[in-house]
Amino acid sequence: MENNIQLYSFNEIQNGVSSVEDKIAKNEVNSNTEAEIKKCIKKIKTFLIKWKLGNGIIALSNQIGANCTYGKLLLLLKQDKIDYNNLIAFAEPSDQIKLFIEHCDSFTDEEYWEKLANAYTLQNYKKIPYKVYHELFSANRPYREKMMDDGELTLFKKLPDQLTIYRGGSKTEEKTKKYGISWTLDKTIAENFAHVKSIRDKKDMVVIEKTISKKEVVAYFISRKEEEIIYLG
Repeated sequence: MENNIQLYSFNEIQNGVSSVEDKIAKNEVNSNTEAEIKKCIKKIKTFLIKWKLGNGIIALSNQIGANCTYGKLLLLLKQDKIDYNNLIAFAEPSDQIKLFIEHCDSFTDEEYWEKLANAYTLQNYKKIPYKVYHELFSANRPYREKMMDDGELTLFKKLPDQLTIYRGGSKTEEKTKKYGISWTLDKTIAENFAHVKSIRDKKDMVVIEKTISKKEVVAYFISRKEEEIIYLG
């Protein structure tokens, strides 16, 4: 299979960034994409510093980061306006939901749900307030089932009317009943999450169990192999 990934050297990226900065100074960059271009340049410079100073896997990681972000920069320079699909493809995992929120008003109803599911599953761990997720997943738009792909929808329809769901959460969450939105049908997965969270957050975690009606389920995701249930409570 042909490899279409373009790899740039340190000097190529550094010189390319300098050239773009000159264009910005001369007002030769499209105003619709200028802000995003400046963000790219800032990220690239950080990657370049760490690439130059790092060794081994650290240097390699930042080399990849610099190349990916430089690719995004070159793409933005060719555009007359910001294209959401290109932005999301190059975005940091921690920025997926933020970008979705910034652009969701321009989506059709079907696009809204499809892109929300994509942004949500690509988002890495970053504390997103429950209120934000609740608002996004309870939007008054039709075609909510579009969050699930054909395989997920087929499996979801086969689930029983009553479901037992599990969540690895904090004791405070269990006590206040102010839960997050992410649950699973697999208790073992919830136990693993509770263990990871206890190490990461240095808090006591528990496995929370609930029995709900299938009608209360907002979406069922299997792309991360977590048998994930989106439940707003």
